[in-house]
Amino acid sequence: MTNTPIALKRRQNPLLDEASKFDQAIAAVEKTFGGGWLAKGDTPLHQLWRRTDWLASGQLYLLGAGIVRMADHPAFIKEQVAAIRSEENRRRGAMFELVGVPFFAGQAGVVSPTKRHARGYDAVVDFEGAGQLHLSLKNFAVTHKEREFLSAAARLESRFLDGLKKWKQRALGLVALSETFATPQAWSELSEAVDHLIAKGPGGIDRIGPWSVLVHDLPPEYGPYSERLPSWQLVVHAGHAPNERQTVVDKLSGGASNARKHASQDAGVARALFVRLHENADLESFATWASEAIQDTDRGPLEAMILYQPGLVDVTASNERAISHTFAFAHNSAFSAWRAGSAQRTPSLSPAIGLVSHEPAQRRIVSDKGEISLRGGYFHQSGRYRAVLPFGEGEFHLPSPAAGIVREVFLQDAAGGFGIAPIIPPDGRLTLFD
Repeated sequence: MTNTPIALKRRQNPLLDEASKFDQAIAAVEKTFGGGWLAKGDTPLHQLWRRTDWLASGQLYLLGAGIVRMADHPAFIKEQVAAIRSEENRRRGAMFELVGVPFFAGQAGVVSPTKRHARGYDAVVDFEGAGQLHLSLKNFAVTHKEREFLSAAARLESRFLDGLKKWKQRALGLVALSETFATPQAWSELSEAVDHLIAKGPGGIDRIGPWSVLVHDLPPEYGPYSERLPSWQLVVHAGHAPNERQTVVDKLSGGASNARKHASQDAGVARALFVRLHENADLESFATWASEAIQDTDRGPLEAMILYQPGLVDVTASNERAISHTFAFAHNSAFSAWRAGSAQRTPSLSPAIGLVSHEPAQRRIVSDKGEISLRGGYFHQSGRYRAVLPFGEGEFHLPSPAAGIVREVFLQDAAGGFGIAPIIPPDGRLTLFD
């Protein structure tokens, strides 16, 4: 039996029955950035281009659909592409503009980018002469502290896999939860305890520094598990760094100050700050801050803030996952007065793919013992479920039980066998804007 499952290379189409729209968007990405450039490099866009799973395809579709929607503004596209192909900080801002500005190209209003090097504002939504909404866009990517968390979780995963091999465990999971920020010492204590936890096997909850740790059997419904290759699952969650919220608030304040500084005083104009927050940011907390800060009209004209948090969510009714777009909208009385000035002043946001929500998604750990809600903080989940089944005719539906979990099936008979692995995302993160 081979240890390398077979995987198809064709890019998955998340639009299912709208192949022509998907192909058009992907072709737009390839033509705009160049197939040769996309094939080489290690930025998030390069990585998405090399992947074939539906989540990568969905993010590429968002980008391609944005390019198609802004086709009447070739200079804007060219400018953003040049920035994306340059250094990291310029890349992030330009990617959000190229994808985010077309969100406003909905049923009401015509969106146009501002002229090159325009100060303070990046786009204008014109409501057929009845007024304008000036937009300033900011992209707040994953923070340094979260990158440290993800790196530490990857090292813990390696230690966990080494332990499974050492103790010849073939189907085991580990959950480590900390309500507080995980310091280097906390990570060290957890890592040093992994061998003991695996040797002890499934049981009650262990307290290791700030961590509550549970070692558990994997769900039997996804077995029988391979005796040759380990099946495993790792879930790690820890609180935000103590200064994380203030760091983001300072960035939001800076974006608002810059928008106010360069605001147009023209009649019939409203001004809005449109900010993308990383998927692990505490959207509810920042929405509360924005609702208070937008009332401070003495600092200059700024009528609205739109906080945007893309992510991956479970669609409970269908046991599937989808890209989600959560928007939190804060405005003051001046914006309400502007809206009341004309029935045509109805800005809307329409992402090309995914679900739109105005409530932050809730992260939960679910098992046959119940569920745990996780508020805020950093999160990592990974794993592989490897089942062995007798070779024969039949169909296999291999949905991932959770984001980051890969399912593989090895079919075997007396002569040997082979493995089947679905094309699924390597994790549950959206990386297009990073």
